[in-house]
Amino acid sequence: MQKPSRILVLADRKALLAHTVLRVVVGGIMAAHGLQKAGDPAQFQHHLTAMGFPLPSVMTYLAIAGELLGGLGLVVGLLTPIAAFGVACTMLVAVLGVHLKHGLFAANGGFEYPLTVLCSALWFMAAGAGPYSLDAVWRASRSKSPGQGLSDGRAVSPVRPGQTSGELDVVNQAGKESFPASDAPAHSRHEH
Repeated sequence: MQKPSRILVLADRKALLAHTVLRVVVGGIMAAHGLQKAGDPAQFQHHLTAMGFPLPSVMTYLAIAGELLGGLGLVVGLLTPIAAFGVACTMLVAVLGVHLKHGLFAANGGFEYPLTVLCSALWFMAAGAGPYSLDAVWRASRSKSPGQGLSDGRAVSPVRPGQTSGELDVVNQAGKESFPASDAPAHSRHEH
């Protein structure tokens, strides 16, 4: 197996950095919106009541939890798929229940912003937090030596020359590399 070229390694690092920046920014924005709602939940509940949402008192606290806790989880990369799920649920309700009838553009109250955040949350549900996260620190502490399994039954292959322990490859049940343990890259670095 060939060692990846320096260009591919740099591209992977740039992709991982971009992944992290997107996660932190989306999480920070969502946490700020959740904090704003948490500052005056009665006012937000009043808005939900006026828009005709069922159970506005319950919906208020679900929105606050989805935005504030989900956003904070994304910022630090903790329980990322769960945090992203909270954000995704909140944004799906925002798109369908509030913004869809106003069309696409945000200037008209449209759904472009919540749809963008929803799609970002779906990405983090699927891709995870990446290597610069508390999830990665926790995962590394659980599998201190290469070859041990991950909690979902996949195995971790040994470190190759030129590869750091943070770049261990996950091996699926068939024994083929499926993606780096830190999360899936945009493309495969290795040929089989």
